[in-house]
Amino acid sequence: MNVPVIVGGEVRGILGLGRPGDLRWEEREKAVVRAVARGLALAFGRAEQTRRLEAQNAELEARTGALEGFARLTQDLAVRDDPRAFVRRAQELILSLLPPGYALYYEREGDRWRNQVQVGDVGNAELQAPSSTRGRPWGW
Repeated sequence: MNVPVIVGGEVRGILGLGRPGDLRWEEREKAVVRAVARGLALAFGRAEQTRRLEAQNAELEARTGALEGFARLTQDLAVRDDPRAFVRRAQELILSLLPPGYALYYEREGDRWRNQVQVGDVGNAELQAPSSTRGRPWGW
């Protein structure tokens, strides 16, 4: 006997049962198999719902961490005189919430843009050096 396992209107699997020699199933036996298939479907549905809720919770925790970090950061703004130190703190905060990477902050100097604050490794020694030591600044 084969019974589909349906989750969210979609067949997720087929529960198959057999018995040697006897090909006929009583209605009571069929009802038991269908009940087990429904139980499996409910368990799968709950497992999916749990995974979705865990993912939502992780996202909410990350957002909460970011908001708390920015709240601390804006408090620091009131006591800091150096805007670039504030930018560095913001970059560090953002990078702490993301996979490994880097953050760059540019300011315009005349008709060129120069990297003024950098956190993390960009993966290139020349680009990693402060812009004041490079031959040409970024120009757009």
